[in-house]
Amino acid sequence: AGGYRGSSSAPTFALVRVSASGAIDETFASQSINAAPNNVRSRAYRLALQADGTILLAGEALTPSHGIDFAFAKYLPSGVRDTTFATNGFATMALPFSKDQAHAIATYADGRFVVVGNSLGITSDKDISVSRFHADGSLDTQFANGGKLLLSIGDVADDAVDVAIQTDGKIVILAQSLSGEAVKFAVIRLNSDGTLDTAFSEDGITIPTIGSFQDYAVKLALQSDGKIVAAGYSQQNGSNLDFAAVRYNTDGSLDTTFSQDGIVALPMGNATDV
Repeated sequence: AGGYRGSSSAPTFALVRVSASGAIDETFASQSINAAPNNVRSRAYRLALQADGTILLAGEALTPSHGIDFAFAKYLPSGVRDTTFATNGFATMALPFSKDQAHAIATYADGRFVVVGNSLGITSDKDISVSRFHADGSLDTQFANGGKLLLSIGDVADDAVDVAIQTDGKIVILAQSLSGEAVKFAVIRLNSDGTLDTAFSEDGITIPTIGSFQDYAVKLALQSDGKIVAAGYSQQNGSNLDFAAVRYNTDGSLDTTFSQDGIVALPMGNATDV
């Protein structure tokens, strides 16, 4: 499990491993907690396990020279930072803006990885940010614009919340898009080089209407048959929020074999369901 620890004013990346019985694994790192080096103020939001057993954490860090930047760290299977990765196992990446937050990470079999989140970028509000890195933590300059991509979808703000890599190398991103006062799910598919996949929903982006006003995306999954499932919650009637899920065919169209129209929105209780 990854996250952050310490005071609200000085948090750092943290990592812990628990045995199958539920006890803290004392053989993992130092007291099973491993913070970022140099006490950098950092928060990890997503963890990924790589095929060789190494561990990646992704999130944000407050840097003295640039403000909030993407941050990520790599650990050996023992829980010790991998000092061959970036600088002493920890890296930050500054886009040319004032605030960059990484919310999800996905890895390739060869050790490369993709990080998604948001940045203050093309507009004065948040835009979707996607970057790809080599196994050593350096930017993959063959991806998009020197390894970095910014996407503006909504009129107000966008935020990528999850990412997955298909077996053919294409990248699927789940985002929230705010236009006016309405929040909507957005699913985006990129080609391996970072361009929008026009074979997916004609322009690489699909934004379904689930509820009457607010649809909040949370998690993405790829099925073994290539179909894409996005889950979260939606405002259906009045002010209540209900559980919601959408399933897409491989071409980005709604899968009408799933709940007749590809969309499920249903209450679990009598008030808010997230």
